[in-house]
Amino acid sequence: MRKTSLLLLAIITLSFVACDDVEDPYEHLPKVCSCQVTDSSQVIQKTSDQDFGARKLLLEEYTGIRCGNCPDMANIINSISATFGDSVIVVALQAYTSSLSAPDDKHPIDLRNPALTVYDGSIQNGSTIPYALVNDKSSNGKAGQGNVRSMSEALLKDASWHTSNKLKLSMKSSFSQECNSVLLEVNSEALADLPNGANLIVYLLENNMEAPQTQYNALTVEEFATWNDENPEYPVKKKQKHKHVLRAAYPSPWGEELFVSSTSAGTIANNVINFCIEPFAAAEYTRPDIVPENCDLVALAYDLETKEILFSEIIHSIAQ
Repeated sequence: MRKTSLLLLAIITLSFVACDDVEDPYEHLPKVCSCQVTDSSQVIQKTSDQDFGARKLLLEEYTGIRCGNCPDMANIINSISATFGDSVIVVALQAYTSSLSAPDDKHPIDLRNPALTVYDGSIQNGSTIPYALVNDKSSNGKAGQGNVRSMSEALLKDASWHTSNKLKLSMKSSFSQECNSVLLEVNSEALADLPNGANLIVYLLENNMEAPQTQYNALTVEEFATWNDENPEYPVKKKQKHKHVLRAAYPSPWGEELFVSSTSAGTIANNVINFCIEPFAAAEYTRPDIVPENCDLVALAYDLETKEILFSEIIHSIAQ
């Protein structure tokens, strides 16, 4: 009887030890938004083009679906991007504060983003668009159609701007098709003392979004002269493809702390941001759900006092 009791005790003890030692076969994979990735084949991994690559120019284009002059500005910015290639990152912003971004019956696709209202208010823009912010998140970098090219080229052709980096960063992302989620790691290094500190923002951009767009130059002189609200087809182009549209900003519109004030050169930081690509809530007008296959990720670091963009980097096509 005693031997039987000891054997039973040993079996019970081993069963508890065995339960404690069972490993989760998926613990090395990201768990985002309460969704556990269960198959590594579902994770698409991407890195930025280079490890701590060259400095890029960030052009944040303020535009609107009802802004007839905005396609002209987009053409200028696309030309700058085509000329300088990977040295330029473009973001298209449509703000709630601009009436020219608001959808209506002729423009039923809503491309606005709440984050832009925060940025728009900080530069006291009101409803005047188009314009762009050239490597800045304040009115100091504000450029209209007449000077966006000259301001951009002045920096891109300035050797000292490229070599006087105060900060650099690189990106590594994993996209889970199973969970429709992103795990992003940003590695940063301060190359100079940062008296004001810096914050990090991550943008989710979407390309090839089809939405009607008012476009004055799509009309003949005669059509423009007779255009009014009773001519609903003019000057709206029904199938305009919108590129690099800001769809979300993480972890908040102004980001999270990257470096504190009075950071010394040589300081290294590692930031990990997890997020789900959620469907949008129903709205009066159509706000399309995000298509991950058309999305890019942009990480940008900016000076907390001057709002200058210290460094920006991009990962293209996160789900392909």
